[in-house]
Parts: sequence; C-alpha cells; structure tokens
Amino acid sequence: MRAHRVGLAAVVTAGLVACGSEAPRAEEEAAASLAIDAARQVVLDNDYATAFTLTLEPGESVAPHEGAARVVYALSDYTIRYSEGADSRETNWRAGDAHVHAAGTHAFANTGTTTARLLVVSRTDTELPAGGSAAAEAAGDEPTDLLVDDDRFRVSVITIPAGGALPQHAGLPRVVYSLSEYSIRYEAEGAAATEQSFQTGEAHWHTADRHTITNTGTTDARFLLVQFKQ
Repeated sequence: MRAHRVGLAAVVTAGLVACGSEAPRAEEEAAASLAIDAARQVVLDNDYATAFTLTLEPGESVAPHEGAARVVYALSDYTIRYSEGADSRETNWRAGDAHVHAAGTHAFANTGTTTARLLVVSRTDTELPAGGSAAAEAAGDEPTDLLVDDDRFRVSVITIPAGGALPQHAGLPRVVYSLSEYSIRYEAEGAAATEQSFQTGEAHWHTADRHTITNTGTTDARFLLVQFKQ
C-alpha cells in the first residue's frame, strides 16, 4: 500500500470556507474550521480510495463543500444535521451505523450534545484494478454484520474469534478499518502467507483476490470492510 498522504486535508479545508459578510461571524467560522481540520485524521489515501476520521464537538459544523461517493460509519452516538441543496435533515446515529452518499455538495453540523466521531471512506475517479467489478462471494460461515449492499459499496463488520478462521473466499477491492487490536495470518491465493498485526483505528487496502484469514492472536479480530463494486 502506498504511504499515507495528508493531501486530503487540503481538499476538505477548501470546503470549510467561512460564510457570511459580517467580519466577526467570518472569524468565528474560520476558527471553527481550523479546530475541525486539526481534529481530522487521514488513515488511508491511495489511487482508489481515501479514508479519514472526523471529530465534531456539539455546535461545530462543516460549511458546504464537495464530496465524492462515500460511506460514512459512525464511531460514536451523535446527532447530525445534514444539508444537501435545499434538503436539510437531522438524524440520530448510533455507533456502528453506516450509510452512503452520492457525490455532490453538502454540509453538516453537530446539533446534539455528544461528540460526533465518524469514519468517511470514499472512492476516487481512478478505475479499479482488473477483476474489481466481479461480484463478491459469501465466505462460508463468515460472522458478518452486513450494513450496506448497493450498486457501489458492500459494507460489513467482520468478527473472527481468537483462534478462528474464515474459509477461502473472494474479496473485492476494499478498505479495511480496524475496530479492535488483533493479529492475523493472511493467505491470498497464489501468494505467500503473511503475518500481520493491527491497532484500533488503522486502515489498509487490498486489491480483489481470493484469500483465507486466520486469527493468530488472543483477542477477537473485528474490522470494518468497505468493498468497492465500481
């Protein structure tokens, strides 16, 4: 996987332009933007996908900005007002909820009383590697919590108990985001097995392949899987 880049911050910061003609209001919004930018953490950025976490305290907001087609995964319980064009709606999200958005201009604000922590995973315009459009196969008795399955994304939470394994199965090009600390042995068809350890909050990328995963650690392996169909 390519080294993580921080270029995404510049893209999102461009959408955090203060609105309004009054100087005090503009200064307040600029200060809020800086605070939000400081709280953003890019966890993956490559040719095919970007992923970052965002933290918004109650009352903080993000001004209108462009966004690519994306998956949003709630890392905490929070209330958000989401605005897209003339449409504005307030929604209560619980940790573990996931939803998708089409590309377009949008804005949002934390209108609740709790800190909003969320993960955003989006697609770039780069065509996926060969084989990326193949349909995902079920992974036998895979302990899967399927959250989203539409024409662009397949999103699920996978849990592998300590000592457990997933039988060989197909995976689409995908972002994997660790929801726990764990160690696994990853065996992709046609490649040597590798031993890997991950910390909570880390993300990595896989191209389409057939593979087996064995939990070689002493803790449950729990991770979010965002697969790209196109």
